[in-house]
Amino acid sequence: MAMWKYPHMKNPLISMMILVALSTPAYVIYNTSTDATMNFDMRHALAELRTYDHFLKYYLPSHTNISSYFFGIIAAMMYMKFTRSDSQHIIKPLLKKLLTFSLVVLF
Repeated sequence: MAMWKYPHMKNPLISMMILVALSTPAYVIYNTSTDATMNFDMRHALAELRTYDHFLKYYLPSHTNISSYFFGIIAAMMYMKFTRSDSQHIIKPLLKKLLTFSLVVLF
């Protein structure tokens, strides 16, 4: 809503969202010396996950999900910008190539 009310603040707000999305989890991981991966046996996931300390401390709080939220907002803003512009004939082939490349890298 701040971006709609103050359009001139869009770029600083987007920069702030990216900075917060990357630095907050990094700060928490650094300060708590968290392992790189959860050392958790997934066979008993449903029974143990609700009581697993690592999961409760580092997955459920908002700092672990804030990047998905912020990047979703940024992606929606980019989508709206591209659909309203006349450059769709340039962007669509580029996005097709990017999707193909990302699928090849994924496999």
